[in-house]
Amino acid sequence: QILTTFCRPELRHFTTLGDTSAATAHAARMAGLILSARPELWPESVRALIVHSAEWTPAMRARIDACNGAKGEIQALVRRYGYGVPDLGRALLSTVNDLTLIVEDELQPFQREGGAAAKTRDMKLHRLPWPKEQLAALGAAQVELRVTLSYFIEPNPGE
Repeated sequence: QILTTFCRPELRHFTTLGDTSAATAHAARMAGLILSARPELWPESVRALIVHSAEWTPAMRARIDACNGAKGEIQALVRRYGYGVPDLGRALLSTVNDLTLIVEDELQPFQREGGAAAKTRDMKLHRLPWPKEQLAALGAAQVELRVTLSYFIEPNPGE
């Protein structure tokens, strides 16, 4: 919820907003705070940190788990909840404390020559900055790797 001014101040001074309007304001605030802490980041990186910090709440998770793997139902819930609720603290810590690889780069994934169909062009591989000894020490332990891609894409190369 966001506290804001009411449209008819003679009735009352303040009201609250929710839903998309409130979410937009929260996301803009979060982006501003991340950018003020790390002004060198590209806008795509700020967006990636916000998305990467999001997690489903227990209530969201319970609804998804209740689908028992039914793909259509899970897709509907993912459309409803997206990536979950972003966490500013987690987003800020991702830039300094967590094992986070941020790559800011450009590539051209497709190329079109003359009237020919578009072809694939660039692909980049990145080494994870995690010492092999630490990975080997994990043994058979289950670990989770989260990957978040945030990019700006030019219009369709086929147009």
